[in-house]
Amino acid sequence: MVKNLLFRLTHLQNCTNDLVIASAAAEIARQPMTETVLLGIGFLI
Repeated sequence: MVKNLLFRLTHLQNCTNDLVIASAAAEIARQPMTETVLLGIGFLI
């Protein structure tokens, strides 16, 4: 589950579609904020 989420987060780097970003943010909000998820978010910044 986390690997799939990280894959989608990485994929967002090449996407400027606000709807896709909002959808990913909503999915992140439903996930437990583990170190792995936070690390994945860190790569986007």
